[in-house]
Amino acid sequence: MPRLRPAAALRRAALRVTVPAALRRAALPVTVPAAPRRAALPAVPALAALAAAALVPAAPAAALEPPPGTETRLESLTLAPADTSLTRGELSTVRVRAHLVDPDPGGVQVKGAAVGPDQWLPSCPCVSVTFSGRSRSQAWNGRDVPLKLASGSAQDGVWEGSFVVGAASAGRWTATRIVAGDLWRPEDGPYDNNLVSLEPLVPELPSFLVTGTDWPLLTLQLPKAPVRAGSRFVVRGTARYATSRKPAAGVRVTVRREMCYSVDGAGGVVVGSARTNAQGEWALATREASGSWCARVGDVAGVLEPVSQVAETRAFVRAVVTARAAAASVRLGRTVNVTGKVTPALGLQLERLSGRTWRRVAAAYAQNDGTYKVALKPTARGTGTYRVRALTDPYRALGSASPTFRVRAS
Repeated sequence: MPRLRPAAALRRAALRVTVPAALRRAALPVTVPAAPRRAALPAVPALAALAAAALVPAAPAAALEPPPGTETRLESLTLAPADTSLTRGELSTVRVRAHLVDPDPGGVQVKGAAVGPDQWLPSCPCVSVTFSGRSRSQAWNGRDVPLKLASGSAQDGVWEGSFVVGAASAGRWTATRIVAGDLWRPEDGPYDNNLVSLEPLVPELPSFLVTGTDWPLLTLQLPKAPVRAGSRFVVRGTARYATSRKPAAGVRVTVRREMCYSVDGAGGVVVGSARTNAQGEWALATREASGSWCARVGDVAGVLEPVSQVAETRAFVRAVVTARAAAASVRLGRTVNVTGKVTPALGLQLERLSGRTWRRVAAAYAQNDGTYKVALKPTARGTGTYRVRALTDPYRALGSASPTFRVRAS
């Protein structure tokens, strides 16, 4: 999106014309004496018009808006089904349908957009559906729904997406904002979004009412003792109904790791799913290393928000670190590379044993695959004992140290 020049800059760039006060007060045209080269100046009205034009900044619309007739138009927007009543573990799929027209050669382009603070959807057009009503425990109020072309073309087509509501979603749901093609606004700061209000675009904001009772409440339990990276462990929990407190049997629970609340690519990384048994218990075995976990009901691929969610953040996986010096000896003042791998990838530091204390020599961060390289440059002659220590990240894993190794400086 081009950036507008400030009005002051536009005025400075324009032609400056000075009109004598006596001439500005004249009611009738006044003839100005000829200049030395006998080049006659324009009459006063022409001068005044030129001065006025110089003082008026250029209209910003041409810089911000697409050429007339090429901007994206929203022909219609619907939510279906209409009002619905849900109880306990029942879920209902809501379909969002938008008819978009864009005469540009490429039509409506699919691209990423910010839909909230630290919330990014990689594939839009997207429609934001907001909630009004009494908030239920663990319920996620609001949805940002990505749309895909269902029929027609990118220049004139119908785009569709969906999300899920449950008994915990009781209240009124209304489509309020959209980002699609030229229906897009720049972010006003790091916590803003690209969504445009639907109010001037549709005759009436589409909405529906959900009536719900006795929704499932989840628990999530992570291993209490540290687990070595790469080892198998179990994430488990329960589901009970909020009002009756009875076990919620047969409820599908999706387990995710990493940034469950706000992430690029829709709410973290899916680890797997499980169904609750007759006692409302669920469990999922995995080797995924993370310190940030969540369990969800009503999870939909591509949509940031589920029906409800419980989350837990605690590092319990113990990192595994290897380290190897490229040479066992080095001349004083030269460097030798130390390489290895840390699982999972964490920040790390190279340390030297001084008496009974480990002193930091250098710092580095592992690549995404966990591999690293750090330079060791001895500061004194003799044989030193070294190690590489991975630093604890509460959102990923507990720190640990590699086996020691020695390097002699001569």
